[in-house]
Amino acid sequence: LEGAGDDPWVRAHILNTRGAIAARARPPKLAQAVREHRRAIELFTDVVGPRHPETLQARLNLGAALNRAGETALALRELDEAVTEVAEVWGERHPTSAKAQRIRGLARLRAGQAEAAAGDIRRSLQIHTAAFGGSHPEVASDLYNLALTLRKTQAYGPAAEALTRG
Repeated sequence: LEGAGDDPWVRAHILNTRGAIAARARPPKLAQAVREHRRAIELFTDVVGPRHPETLQARLNLGAALNRAGETALALRELDEAVTEVAEVWGERHPTSAKAQRIRGLARLRAGQAEAAAGDIRRSLQIHTAAFGGSHPEVASDLYNLALTLRKTQAYGPAAEALTRG
């Protein structure tokens, strides 16, 4: 990086990647992940603006890391805005919009908002199924997360049917 002139674009990518690695480490290094993603967002915003796809991707990563760190209120603030902006930039039916919905759904689940979580995850499932068909890892992930939502809320029977209907 130093040999390349410490390019802020390259540095932002490195920080965002390091944040993602820290969030997935065993055990996760969530404080580091949050710091790396926040710095990446600052650099991306300076270089390409706040609504650039790379900036938005870093924001989704930050929201996920905040949620995993138990900072659910902060995660939801970040994700509510990011979900809207991702849909405006990529379109509401783009797989990245689905990913944003799923990430927010998981934060809502942690916040105890089961119906809203199921709605987000159900929307992600619809988008992914339309984009990829029924036999795709993103579809499987959405199905798993929808099942997790129902299991965590112990919403079985008619209540589960109401949460899964689209």
